[in-house]
Amino acid sequence: MRKVYITFALLMIAVLLGTVGCSAAPSELAPCTVEFGYVSNEWQGQETVAANVFVTIKNPNPVPVTLSSLDYKLYMNDTELATKTMVPAIMIPANGSVSLNNISVIDYSMTLAVNPYYLKQGKTYVSAHMAAIPVWKLLGGKLPDFWANPNIGILAGLRAGPVPSGIAAGTADVAATTIYSKVRAGIDAVQGAIDQAYAAAPSGPGVYGLKGKATITYGSMSKDTTFDLTYEKK
Repeated sequence: MRKVYITFALLMIAVLLGTVGCSAAPSELAPCTVEFGYVSNEWQGQETVAANVFVTIKNPNPVPVTLSSLDYKLYMNDTELATKTMVPAIMIPANGSVSLNNISVIDYSMTLAVNPYYLKQGKTYVSAHMAAIPVWKLLGGKLPDFWANPNIGILAGLRAGPVPSGIAAGTADVAATTIYSKVRAGIDAVQGAIDQAYAAAPSGPGVYGLKGKATITYGSMSKDTTFDLTYEKK
C-alpha cells in the first residue's frame, strides 16, 4: 500500500510541475507592441516646456523578454521636438506589459527656432523665432518675452533706455543715445510682432507624433518593432 501512495505522490508532483513550469522556449520572438499613451506638460514657461512622454510596451510572447532598447523622436505637427535613446534593460512578463515615461525639455529658441529655421532653412534670427510661434503655443508655451529670454541675447536693462521720440535735440552724447534707443525700438517692434503672432496662433488641439524602434530579447534571440504613432492633445 505504501508503494502505491509513493507512486501516486510522484505522479501528482509531476503533474504540478508540468502545470506551473515554464513554457517551452519559442523558436522565434513575436514583435512587441508599442502604445503611445499620452504627453503631459510638467512645466510650461516663456522659454521652455517639459513634455512627459508616456508609452506602454506589450509582450505577446509566452516567455518573459527583456526590453533592451527604446529609441524615438517626438514631434508636434511634424516639427521634431526631441530625440531619446534609452537602454532600459527591463523584463516584461510573458503576455504582460510595462509602462515607461520620460521627460523632454523643449526650448523655444534653440529647439524650435534656431535649429530648424535659422540654421536649416536660412531664415533670419528674428524670422526664425516668428516661425516657431505656432508650434510653441500648441505645446503650451507661454508668450515669449524677448527682453527677458537669455537665449535671444537681449539685456533687460535696454528696456530702461530712451526711445527715439524721447531724445531732445542737442542732448549730450546724442549719437550713443540714438544707437541705444534704436536698439530698444527694434526689440520693441519684434516683441510687438511676436505678441500679434502668438495671439493669432491656434491654441489646439495639437497632434504629437512618436516615431522609433523598440527591441526585445530572449536568450540569443531579438526582435525589433518600428512604430509611428500619434496622440492628440486637447
